[in-house]
Amino acid sequence: MADDLQVTLSHVAICVADRPRAERFYREALGFAFAHEVQIGVPFDVLTELPDLKGNAAMMTNGGMTVELLTFDSPAVTGDAARRAMNQRGLTHLSLVVSDIEEVTRRIDALGGQTLAHTRVDTPFGIMVFATDPDGTRLELWQKAA
Repeated sequence: MADDLQVTLSHVAICVADRPRAERFYREALGFAFAHEVQIGVPFDVLTELPDLKGNAAMMTNGGMTVELLTFDSPAVTGDAARRAMNQRGLTHLSLVVSDIEEVTRRIDALGGQTLAHTRVDTPFGIMVFATDPDGTRLELWQKAA
């Protein structure tokens, strides 16, 4: 790799079935703010390998992190909201540092997500637990040790 080559993370994209619900969840449960919207179609149909693509993306930001909430009118959103297994190839979860894990999990559950209470662990690094957003995307919540 060349010494002058730079690679940085731009954003993480999540396909959602109901954009208003997803926006509300990421805003009210996790503190993200709506940044802007992008209509997707040509030339993104080539990039995404989805002919006749029509949809939109809501860019949500929190600090230096950007989450893109993608919705598709054509072709329609597919798949179910089951969370992926941790040992399944591909992206497994988003890891979020939180200041109050009890309050964040309360908000997640109230806004259509699900806290996976059986995954909660107290570690030397702090408290961690998994949850999911309303579309089944796994979220690791980490309240760092004092």
